[in-house]
Parts: sequence; structure tokens; C-alpha cells
Amino acid sequence: MERSVQETEAFGGKRAAFRTSGRRSARPELGERQSFEEAYKELENKKTDREPDSFEPDEEEDFSRRRKNAQQTKTSRKQGKPLLQKKRLSLGWTQKNRKPSSINQKDKRTQQPQNGMAVIRSFLVRLAMLVVLLAVLFGVVFGITPMANADMQPSICAGDLMLYYRLEKDLNSDDVVVFKKDGETYTGRIVAKGGDTVEITSDSELKVNGSIVVENEIYYSTPQYDTDVQYPISLEEKEYFILCDSREGAKDSRYFGPVTQKEIKGKVITIIRRSGI
Repeated sequence: MERSVQETEAFGGKRAAFRTSGRRSARPELGERQSFEEAYKELENKKTDREPDSFEPDEEEDFSRRRKNAQQTKTSRKQGKPLLQKKRLSLGWTQKNRKPSSINQKDKRTQQPQNGMAVIRSFLVRLAMLVVLLAVLFGVVFGITPMANADMQPSICAGDLMLYYRLEKDLNSDDVVVFKKDGETYTGRIVAKGGDTVEITSDSELKVNGSIVVENEIYYSTPQYDTDVQYPISLEEKEYFILCDSREGAKDSRYFGPVTQKEIKGKVITIIRRSGI
């Protein structure tokens, strides 16, 4: 009993001393508080000043991972972007293997008809532009017409396609032109132009300005026609005397007289042969 009383008194003394030491630690003096803060700062500096090379392998990996996460968080906050959390997928399952949602499938179904209509619309626009371009080329700049008869043999045969240039204004002798007279289209070769005097003699010879014209590529004579055309003929400005290469029986200026520049549709620049097809 005495032993227990002594132990109780000793325990009570220790308890009082513990309370006194606790109060002192809870309320340290100013110097003690400063020394505690300085010691804490030194401890933190030692932790942060440690280089990654001095870490253990596990500590180095953990340190690099935390530093990387802190940098990503800092940059995301500066840019105002929300922090993204990585989704963990089960083993054997990747992001590529995920099936698209029904919303994405519906979007694709609605986009397919729209893309098809856009392609059709683009094709129609290009086709219309092509038609307009061809209309301008062959309605204003160029023209194409077939040779209806054998009046220009052997240079142009019946059935050949002739491409002529509509905007040609400087026409000279020996040019082959397409012209329209009395509602019909003809093809012939210019032998004289404005200011020249043309005469076809009774001997079937062609004279221009009093000189006989020698035509090496014409294999027929040039007879007169029994028409109202009287020789010699003095051509006025923008008038042309046109003869066909097949001189016997062809309709040309011997039949209907001179041709004006307004009646000429264009100068033949090339021929597409269609004979024998």
C-alpha cells in the first residue's frame, strides 16, 4: 500500500513536470520561436536543394514525376486551360479500340448526303463554266463548219471540218474565207481586194490590175458565167473578189459579184480531214 502511494506521488510529479514542459513548448519565447522557424527553413532548403543525382532511384523517379506534374499544372493555369485527367483503361483496351458513340454515327450519316450534294453542286458549276467558255470560244472567237460540196477541191474536200477565226480583219489575197451570201454559207479564196480591178477574159484567164494571175495550185480554168456581172470590176474599200478552187461550175463572185467584209464570217486557219471515214 505504501509502495502504491509512493508510486502515485512520483507519477503525479512527473505529470506536473510534463504539463509544465508542454506549456513551455506551446508558448515558446520569441528567441525560441525564431530559432524554430530558422531550423524549419534550413530543413526545407536542404530538401529542395538536393539534386536529382543525389536521390535514390525511387526518390529520383518520384521527384521527376512531381516536378513534371507541377510544371504542367502551372502552364495550364497560366493559359487558362482546364486540367485534364487521364482516363485509365483496362488492360488490353486502348483509346483506338473504343467504339464511336451513336451521336458521332448520326453526324457521319448526316454529313454523307451533304458531302454528296456538295460534290454534285461543284460538278454542275464546273460544267456550266465549261459550257459558257465553249460558247464564248466558238461563238465569238472561233467558228467551225463542214465543207458541204467539192467547190474547194483538191485543197478542201467535201465533208472536211473547217475551223475559222472570226476576229481576223486584215484579209489578203490567197486567204481562204467562210462567207455568207443571200442566206447561204460558202467557202472561197480571195483573189482581189478593195482598190483592185478584176477581169475574167473570154479565154478563161484571171487578170488583176491588168496582169494575168498565174495560180500554180489551181488545176482548172476560170471561165466567165452568163450573169449580170460585168468586167472589168473595180472593187471598193472592204470589198473582195472571191473564187473557188474548182473553177468550173462553182458558185463564187462570178455568180453573185463582190463580197463585202460584213458578209465574211472568218478566215480558215485549219482543216480536220473527215474524208474516207
